[in-house]
Amino acid sequence: MKKMIPSHHNQLENSTVRLMPLSVFYEKQAEIHRDDHYMFILQKKGDFTLEVDFKIIEMKGASLCFVAPGQIHQYIHQKDNEGWFLFAEAGSISEWYREVLDMHQWIHQAVSIEENDLIFDLLLLLGKTERET
Repeated sequence: MKKMIPSHHNQLENSTVRLMPLSVFYEKQAEIHRDDHYMFILQKKGDFTLEVDFKIIEMKGASLCFVAPGQIHQYIHQKDNEGWFLFAEAGSISEWYREVLDMHQWIHQAVSIEENDLIFDLLLLLGKTERET
């Protein structure tokens, strides 16, 4: 008997973008599932392993990764990491960027970056803005 893979819908709590620390999932291995939104993992340091469409992705050190809506994924392991999840409704991302992301989900969903990359400063600003609204 086949096991159904659950789909998570409307998890952004009536917002188009949501920022959460990676620590939300410490000590918790999420079951395999799909989401109806984009998930970006912005890791400043540490290790994070996840499975996306039955392919293992290992992030070591400062890294970026994304999971597109509908992709099957599961968090496998986190160790001594620091960073953020950025969740975004598909409609909040322009069509051109969605096409670029769709193309890269089959090529390269994770990349290494520098620990002092500008993206981390932008996330701090986004987090501050999110708390003020």
